[in-house]
Formats: sequence, structure tokens, C-alpha cells
Amino acid sequence: MHEDFQLFTPLPMWPVIVYYSLSIAVFGIAYCGRILVQRKSNYPFFILYTLVIVMMAAIQFCIFVHGTAFTRSVFHVDIDVDLYDSIRWGAVVFALLFYFAMPRNNFIRSVGRKRPGR
Repeated sequence: MHEDFQLFTPLPMWPVIVYYSLSIAVFGIAYCGRILVQRKSNYPFFILYTLVIVMMAAIQFCIFVHGTAFTRSVFHVDIDVDLYDSIRWGAVVFALLFYFAMPRNNFIRSVGRKRPGR
């Protein structure tokens, strides 16, 4: 009886490719949304979009911390995230990158400044 012995079994690359392509696409859309929010200059839209960005970053942090349990229970995706270190550490990088997609607050007025002409 002859058995093939492999010391390391290679993991399929498609979960990593799918995760990174989706994360890059979502980050691109979020960054374009940042530009749109800053052009519109609408305060309720700014608040809503900021909350959406914080939730997307929180989802990435949950993927890093909880791994497979989070993706199976929330997204109902049967991918073992715990086997792929590149997905877990990529989640940290994308969580931090999503904060670059957060719009700048141009609505706060300075308290101590005097307005010109007064």
C-alpha cells in the first residue's frame, strides 16, 4: 500500500482573492462616498455616512478578532478564516484604511474666534 505523504497541504487561494477584491472594491466605493459627502455639505448625510464607515471598520475588526465564527454567523459564508493569516491581518489593515474614507467635519464652528466684521 503506497500513500502519498505531504508535509504541508496547500490551501486554496480563492478565499484570499475574493476577500481582498471585495475589500478593495468596498474601500473604493467608500472613498468615493467620502468625496460625495464633502461636496454635498449636508450635516445629516455626514453623520449617517460617518456611522456607516465606523460600522464597516468594526466588521473588519470583528473578522480579525473572531474569524470563522463571525463570518459563519453574520455573513453565512462557509470559509475557514482562521486558516488564512493573510485574511486576518488584512482585516486589520482594511479596518484602519476605512478610517481614511471617513469624511472631514467642516460643520463645527470655532467658539473662540470672532467673525470678521463684528
